[in-house]
Amino acid sequence: MVFPQTPLDVVVEMEIGGTWTDVTDFVYARAPITIERGRKDEGKQTDPARCSLTLDNRDGRWSSRNPASPYFGLIGRNTPVRVSLDVGESYLSLPGNAGDKVTTPDVAALDITGDIDVRFEMNLTNWTSLVLIAGKYEITGNQRSWGIWLNTTGTFNFRWTTAGTLASAVDATCTEPLPYPPGGRPVAVRVTLDVDNGASGNTVTFYTSDSIDGTWTQLGEPIVNSGTTSIHSGTAPVELGDIDDFLADACSGRITKFQILDGIGGTVVANPDFTVQTPGDTSFTDGAGLEWTVAGGASISNRKPRFVGEISSWPVRWDVSGEDVEVSVEAAGILRRLGQGAVPLKSALERHITVNGAIECWPLTDGKLATHGTALFGGAPMVPKIQSGTGSVGWAEGKLADWLDPVVLTPPSTDGTLGTYVPNNTDAASEWSVDICRSGIGDYEGLVIGDQGSGTDASPKINWTIEFDAGADEIWLSAAYISESSSSVDVVETVSNAGIYDDAPHHVRVTITPGATDTDYELYVDGAARTSGTYTGEVSQAVRNMRLFWTNLALTDDLASFGYITYWGPNPPAVTDTYDAVLGNAGERATERVLRLCNETDVTMRPAGRPEESTPLGPQGRQTFTNIVEAAAQAESGILYEDREDVALRLRDHAGLYNQTVALDLDYSTGDVAPPLEPVDDDQSTRNDVTVTRTGGGWARVTKDTGPLSTDAPPDGVGTYSESVSLDLYTDNQPISHAGWRVHLGTWDEARYPVVRVDLAATPDLVDTASGADIGDRMTISNPPVWLPDETIDLLVQGYTEVITHPNGWELAFNCSPAGPWTVGIPDDDVLGRVDNESCVTNGSTSSSSGILNVLTATGSVRWADSATYSGDFPFDIYVGGEVMRVTSCSGTAQSQTFGVTRSINGVVKAHASGTPVRLITTPVIAL
Repeated sequence: MVFPQTPLDVVVEMEIGGTWTDVTDFVYARAPITIERGRKDEGKQTDPARCSLTLDNRDGRWSSRNPASPYFGLIGRNTPVRVSLDVGESYLSLPGNAGDKVTTPDVAALDITGDIDVRFEMNLTNWTSLVLIAGKYEITGNQRSWGIWLNTTGTFNFRWTTAGTLASAVDATCTEPLPYPPGGRPVAVRVTLDVDNGASGNTVTFYTSDSIDGTWTQLGEPIVNSGTTSIHSGTAPVELGDIDDFLADACSGRITKFQILDGIGGTVVANPDFTVQTPGDTSFTDGAGLEWTVAGGASISNRKPRFVGEISSWPVRWDVSGEDVEVSVEAAGILRRLGQGAVPLKSALERHITVNGAIECWPLTDGKLATHGTALFGGAPMVPKIQSGTGSVGWAEGKLADWLDPVVLTPPSTDGTLGTYVPNNTDAASEWSVDICRSGIGDYEGLVIGDQGSGTDASPKINWTIEFDAGADEIWLSAAYISESSSSVDVVETVSNAGIYDDAPHHVRVTITPGATDTDYELYVDGAARTSGTYTGEVSQAVRNMRLFWTNLALTDDLASFGYITYWGPNPPAVTDTYDAVLGNAGERATERVLRLCNETDVTMRPAGRPEESTPLGPQGRQTFTNIVEAAAQAESGILYEDREDVALRLRDHAGLYNQTVALDLDYSTGDVAPPLEPVDDDQSTRNDVTVTRTGGGWARVTKDTGPLSTDAPPDGVGTYSESVSLDLYTDNQPISHAGWRVHLGTWDEARYPVVRVDLAATPDLVDTASGADIGDRMTISNPPVWLPDETIDLLVQGYTEVITHPNGWELAFNCSPAGPWTVGIPDDDVLGRVDNESCVTNGSTSSSSGILNVLTATGSVRWADSATYSGDFPFDIYVGGEVMRVTSCSGTAQSQTFGVTRSINGVVKAHASGTPVRLITTPVIAL
């Protein structure tokens, strides 16, 4: 007996004292468990996920301040909690630790030496890591045959060896990254090796599909190598999840199916289907007769995680008798905690300096009343000293960039310094680098960097100086040798055409690399190496002090701003990365920004879609964490939401919303949709006049002036619905496309279905697909009631409310929006490669039985392609007055043409009046 004949197996766990503890027995069944995730009805951004449940507190254990509680001191604010259901199909659960795997020993059928075809269906939680997938690979005894892993770039790698040795290994890396799938649904991947492609070579090809049994789509280009090849027939076992002898992480997540075929599309020799295994089993025999064993922390499970979050409060309630005591807790997703407070993040540059392990940094961003420049990591401050003239240091008067805090402005009419001792470096001859940021046209400023020499003959002192000469557009780098008996300037390098004397932010780095008897040096400007050389005969030591100096001679307009003087040890970050941070990481893709900020903030983030195709952003501003990541999602036209299997964020980028396969296919006629299903034809999301402004930059306006939702007055349109938004875009070329996309979404002429309900107790066959549907997924409803248009309802899930009621109640109410506008064109595709003709109408009336349709395209618009010339473009489907027709031919080369059609493709057939619009059934648009 299974659900709903048997009660739902609900599992509620809390992380108590660092250990996940099953507390299901204390959850009252009389109160439902209610979970909310994602956006509400057409909400503009995602709300923090919520989960409410009620705990039996008669023994006081859930009173967090009760010293008699066994959990005293172990529970309280933000205690992690997770809710799961053990129901539906099984899968191989892989926690991602070393040794977590399933394995089968070597048998003759697995010793494939020729063509091989490996397929697997999975959903990982560490897509962005270097992780192992599967292999037959053992170092001991040189028994390496083949292995598959996923790179940090999202590309798959297939390795095989011809002799079992590492020296005979051949690697093939997919030329295109796998689009990261959303949570809840697996993706299928296939790799084939043709050991003899018939052209004196071998070929590796990668494919993807929505299931291991689906239609395969080639991923990237085939990898063709010269020479035929073979696979070593080794004795290693086949392993899934972790491979002991690979230097990479074990994959974490789920594997549902796996196959090895001898030959491309050949005989299946390994076929473990984890969906049909019994939860808890530790071994089983697959469809090819192989015995598989589960090892480490891996397991066969059917657990469906429904919520992971944090309990922020523990309200204790009781009845008047004191016999019924409960704690009704409400847990929230990580967005709630991240959204508390309003402290802006430090600048992208300061965060870069912090996370990359600088020895010390003086940002020089102290306030107007400052008396010294505070060291970022607690070292000695930079103290100003006026050597001649009048004036004072201009604290908080300098500007590097809008996205950086005000810095020091060198004063006019003054000669002076900002000097400090730096943290003692015990490795006196180590490599080091020093960065300095500046802007402005100031002349005769620079940075002197003194090493740890004492200035004696036995320990000479070397001062490295970076000096700025705006008048000559140069930078000078010099090394001064100082001892008791002599001193000299022994190294002088001049960087001509420096290009840094303006109001933009600039970055200069000097890197010193001591050798046994000499010292190498290199000067970088704005991320590029500009000069280098060797200081012969002297070994520069680590840094002891630094002085920022200036010499301004009453030239009030000859000033410069300085900040972020940073002392790095032997392993500084790449100079290009530091310069990017100086520029606020302008040009960074939206998903990459969210990933970086989450990594810097110790927040887990999992992308969904194609991060490398997400929107380039402008400089990162000084805002709160949630504001920055939400702004990235808004510029991306994506969805930021919380993972339901971990305390983590997800970003579904716009590419991850395009042209989706259906995640949840409902049939209204068979009762898949619980009542009521209520379409709404309103103007909630209507926008036909949109202005998009790039933050700090230009703007663009797009209007839709014709059509049913245009700015035309009714009945030709609906009047003006305007919107103005500011987006963190990278260039002034972007606002026009973003404004156009928002108008496209805002003028999609289709009814909304704000809520679609699924009662899983009444439709248990939908348990796996409905519970797997996640935010941003595509949902369809076929065979709608006769009083609605007779066409499949196509929707995107924006969020949902889930109610679990003991003993067998389980309902999902999905918040939806139309999926149609997310169908975009694909060049050369038979359906999505067609361009619609918006100006075509029927040319005269058409009976309900005619196989001929006369059409007329407006003058000045491109007519339909005729079948005599473009026979390969036929057939295709059109939509006319609610009826779908299949066009089998088209004659005529003028604006008036004749279609040969097959009627009633969607079950609707009727007569059509002259002037009825004729449209493609699928109307793709240009992607954002």
